[in-house]
Amino acid sequence: ITGRDRISWLQGQVTQDIANLQPGEGAYAAVLTPQGRMVADLRIYCTQDALLLDAPCLEEVGIAEYLERYLILE
Repeated sequence: ITGRDRISWLQGQVTQDIANLQPGEGAYAAVLTPQGRMVADLRIYCTQDALLLDAPCLEEVGIAEYLERYLILE
């Protein structure tokens, strides 16, 4: 995930507080539906210019498409 608002946007999509992640750090988190059902668990790694998401069976779960539904362009 790239872009100026990547951290604040993803912060609202996962269960972990990622606002203070520094480059080189990572965190375990989950993505839930608005009803609290598990969509996927993943690890988030912070680099200087991006957040990398590492999830088992990423394509099978469709996590990228799920998160894109909540992308709001400003």
